[in-house]
Amino acid sequence: MNPYETFVTDVARIFRQANDYPLGGFPAPARSQPAPDAPRALIFAPHPDDEVIIGGLPLRLLRERKWNVINVAVTQGSNRARQPQRWKELEACCNHIGFTLRRTRPNGLEGINLRNRKTNPQEWNQAVDCLARILSEEAPRVIFFPHDDDWNSTHIGTHHLVVDALGQLGRAFSCEAVETEFWGAMDTPNLLVEVAANWSEGRAVRRRLFSSARSTACADGRTGNWSRCWTTAGSSRARMTWSLFLRPNQR
Repeated sequence: MNPYETFVTDVARIFRQANDYPLGGFPAPARSQPAPDAPRALIFAPHPDDEVIIGGLPLRLLRERKWNVINVAVTQGSNRARQPQRWKELEACCNHIGFTLRRTRPNGLEGINLRNRKTNPQEWNQAVDCLARILSEEAPRVIFFPHDDDWNSTHIGTHHLVVDALGQLGRAFSCEAVETEFWGAMDTPNLLVEVAANWSEGRAVRRRLFSSARSTACADGRTGNWSRCWTTAGSSRARMTWSLFLRPNQR
């Protein structure tokens, strides 16, 4: 007997079963608050739900190392009528999974793409100032942001926005960096990070977000080297090549 027939049949059965699971409505798990001096990790999420799509490694830092993981909501989507509701959805998401949530500005930043970076430098520079201020105030040990070929225009825009903000801060600021992947695959990730049963919360949170939506995943040189990360339900891939943003005593 061909073993793959059983494998495919079982996968199809599991997907059908999961389709009947509730879209939210279950209580958030009990958890303690991070210590005031806990190391901080910032996720620069281009859209609401990106923080849990790529959140395997941040979730492990939160659960196993007791870090304070802060989701920076770069945008709240392009549909202005939905932006206030998407913020409420995002608050519920982060409350459930345990991430702290921080605004960029009311209703989020807009025009975070390479076209706007080129044609509207004043608006772009204001967005850079916003992220630079957040980085300076939060003083994270590690940041997560999309890699520069993540296909979606806002994901790519968020990459360049974060890099521009880091460039504005200069060498007086230092942190470790992880580039994340969702829409576009990385060519050369270099680390595999396991995320197993504890990632079920991330899937549960995404179903909460989709429930509401129904009702209305490395660049050496240039400005520096950093890591690239790709997250699935079962693992995270990353490229660890620290250089420019190492702490001063490691340079």
